[in-house]
Amino acid sequence: MVTKNTSNISKCHRTNCITSKITAGNVKSELKLFPATDTPDRSNPANTCSKYAYQKANVSVPVMVKPYALTGPANSFCCNEPTITNLQCKPHGNKQICCFTISQEICVEIPVQFGAQVCAGEPLIECHEVSLDPCSDCDTE
Repeated sequence: MVTKNTSNISKCHRTNCITSKITAGNVKSELKLFPATDTPDRSNPANTCSKYAYQKANVSVPVMVKPYALTGPANSFCCNEPTITNLQCKPHGNKQICCFTISQEICVEIPVQFGAQVCAGEPLIECHEVSLDPCSDCDTE
């Protein structure tokens, strides 16, 4: 049987239960071995008596969302006509040279991929009352 939630992966075998915590950041991974209970005899339901207990609890887990943005190669497009300013003629040795500034308004297309990485920490539980009666004010379906 394999069960999975945001912070733990458990693999239960007939002889033991191995739980590996999946975490990120400063939280270290753990490996715990738990003895598995004997499997009930489901082939003979006459030997069993099923009862239920109910416990309300508040379960919470800290979640870290780390955003990222990745840029791709940009494309440039000319807008309107260029302008020329600062036209100057200067002597350069025994010749004249011309200098000027050309300016162009451009539109730069920049592909950006936005996303986020999510890491869940260790879940916490705050136990409330235990009863043999079903929990009231809870959606049980």
